[in-house]
Amino acid sequence: MTLARSSENNNSPTTNIVIGIDILPGFSVHGSNRPKYAMAILENNVFKEVKDKATLPDILYYARKYNADILAVDNIFEIVASGKDVYKLLLKLPDKTKLVQVTGAPGYLMKPVHIIASEQGLNVKKHLNPVENAKTLAVLASRNIGFEIKAFENETMITVSRNRNLGPGGSSQARLRRRLHSFVLNTTREVECKLKEAGFDYELITKESDFGLDRSRFIVAASKNELKKIIPHVKGPDIKVNIKPIRSKTLSYTPLSGEMRVYSSDRRLIVGVDPGVTTGLAIIDLDGNILDLKSSKMFSKNEILNYVKDYGLPLIYACDTLHVPEFIVKLANATDSKIFSPRRVMSISEKQELVYDFIKGEMVKITNSHKRDALAAAIKAYQYYKPVFNKIEAKLSKTPFFIPANEVKTEVIIHEKSISKAISDLTPKIQPKPVIVEKTEQPKPVSQKDTVVKELKKKIANLVLFNEQLKGENNKLKAKIKEWELRFKTLCNEETLKLKREKIIQIKEDEILNLRNQVNQLKNIISKLQSEIYNLKNIKTLEAQGKIKPVKIASSFSKESLTELDQQYGILKNDIILLEDATGGGSGTAEILIERGVKAVITRNDMSHLAMEKLIAAEIPIIPVEAVDLSKYSEFYAVDTEKFSKIYNKFLEDIRRRRKSLTAEKLVEIINEYRSGRLSYSNSHI
Repeated sequence: MTLARSSENNNSPTTNIVIGIDILPGFSVHGSNRPKYAMAILENNVFKEVKDKATLPDILYYARKYNADILAVDNIFEIVASGKDVYKLLLKLPDKTKLVQVTGAPGYLMKPVHIIASEQGLNVKKHLNPVENAKTLAVLASRNIGFEIKAFENETMITVSRNRNLGPGGSSQARLRRRLHSFVLNTTREVECKLKEAGFDYELITKESDFGLDRSRFIVAASKNELKKIIPHVKGPDIKVNIKPIRSKTLSYTPLSGEMRVYSSDRRLIVGVDPGVTTGLAIIDLDGNILDLKSSKMFSKNEILNYVKDYGLPLIYACDTLHVPEFIVKLANATDSKIFSPRRVMSISEKQELVYDFIKGEMVKITNSHKRDALAAAIKAYQYYKPVFNKIEAKLSKTPFFIPANEVKTEVIIHEKSISKAISDLTPKIQPKPVIVEKTEQPKPVSQKDTVVKELKKKIANLVLFNEQLKGENNKLKAKIKEWELRFKTLCNEETLKLKREKIIQIKEDEILNLRNQVNQLKNIISKLQSEIYNLKNIKTLEAQGKIKPVKIASSFSKESLTELDQQYGILKNDIILLEDATGGGSGTAEILIERGVKAVITRNDMSHLAMEKLIAAEIPIIPVEAVDLSKYSEFYAVDTEKFSKIYNKFLEDIRRRRKSLTAEKLVEIINEYRSGRLSYSNSHI
């Protein structure tokens, strides 16, 4: 087999070393045994090495040994089990090695290897053995046939940060913090300076601190290989500079030849963007259909370009601000698109009204303000250009030739042509074929009508084929929609369960907080009661020793206050009662104390005559508080037993001796004398 030599009439290869591989029969990446492959190494159209049995580590070894330009496969899932493993495989390959799937890619027309080889003029059999297939793949890839599988963005992240902890607080920590953050700031400036000198496009995100920068991150529009030449990877004792490629959210397939394209690229789009830390993205077509709404943190330029590419080609990038952000300018420049911005500032209420009027009746959910603002920008742009689109459609309906409306709209919007000029430029130019005059025979004249018919039939055949391709793509999209609907339903169920769990957790946390408050309240009550018990024990000890006599306190001389005192401590026989307020009580109130057999009553102010006479008649002395020495024990009072007995006995003796002649006025006078002078009963008489 001489595949490498039959290359006339083809473009000269742009690569030097290509490795083609094909899995051997009976092996699978999902099997228990390590799969084996046929491998062919092509260098400048000559097969350098051919292996009929090679493992994946062997293939990686030869890729590094020869620093291969391309590793060619007919199906990527013959060497990896899932899309996630592609990332790992690409990291193991040399930086320059492209992973190429020769037979096609999702969204593109897929063809078997032998058909592609035949189209390239290679004489191959329909059924190739693994070695022949590996050779064919290598030759086709060397001719730029196939799709490069990319798992990383054409962007690289450079992170500058400290490489040590700050340690415990204090003056030492402050000095270390100042030193490290100063290093981060200076290193960030050095990296930025080198990027500017090299002319790289980048975005800088920083986290500031009191003494400089705590961390900085560059998103650079360049490969890791390019950056390594000007910025070294640093990991020192104080600071580190880390360079790593930015992983794509999905795998992308890029044709090696520009002639191959995805069928959906004929669709033109209006893309609304709300840039920021969280970026909102809204994609609608030129008929006003909402294709997608998305918001994401750290949504880079390349990620947006790749994401939008799956839906078509951007015609207009729209924002909702008067001043167009630089981020949107970069997006538009990358796709040669028009930029739209409103003529005046749009208020939040205006954007809400615009969006909700537009999506009325559709199953579209606006979950945050970023999506709303992006969609408002896209709708505003669509409404601005809609009259132009309508005019184009109306004129095309009167044109005898088939001209794609999106191409006319592109010419009018991007190249600012008039509608008539755009249609004229896109109208197929029909030229009659030259008539060859022979001497022996008079040629049959070819009419212009026949030529037009022939051209139209050719276009119809192309359109039929194109329609079939679109039907196939439509079926794939329907299957994808069902898959996403099922995934959405699953996510909704998970979100519902999550909300229920969060609600239950919140209820339990509230209950725990309430119980903790109750526990704290009970602890305070216990502490207070323990203090009272301690004081009561002290009082009981002194009382048992005969040193003091407890005094029970009533806040006022009323039935309610006495009842409360009785319920709390009890009013017992021979108790001494202190009335904080002796006014208000009458003979009925005095009767309560008499019935309980109290020993004496101490007052802070005057008592009514009726109550006084009642108590005196029962031989219960009414002693002013000034006449006794009250000692306070926390919330309790007590009197010295010996001193109180002298006062009590003297008071009682005088009352008994002069009870018959004692009037209420005299009683008041006696009590006042005690209050004013604290008279001694040992040397005086009443």
